[in-house]
Amino acid sequence: MGSALDPRGKGSAEDALVNDAHREFRGIEAIRRWVAREMIGDRVTIAVTDVLDHHGDTIVRGRYDGGYGKTNLPDELILTNYFTVRDGRVVTLIIIRNTPPPTEGPRPPALG
Repeated sequence: MGSALDPRGKGSAEDALVNDAHREFRGIEAIRRWVAREMIGDRVTIAVTDVLDHHGDTIVRGRYDGGYGKTNLPDELILTNYFTVRDGRVVTLIIIRNTPPPTEGPRPPALG
């Protein structure tokens, strides 16, 4: 099985949905264009810091870097990726920059 972000879409369902930065990409062709432009084109790297299985969904937190615009972003960009997989294929990927609750420190708490 390919990666969820495989530009060939081998790890994603034909009608998959990606939500990145409050933008929806629906269907494998739209997701392929998003991956080519914003992940591969911007040379995005993700250093995974936490992985959690949560009631059948997979939550992956990672430190992002790359050639994307970084205006108004923190020096250390931590994003949380929420994957829903059905029949061995990613059907939904939601990528969110979470903020800690007011009682927490500057970084979201570790998963698990």
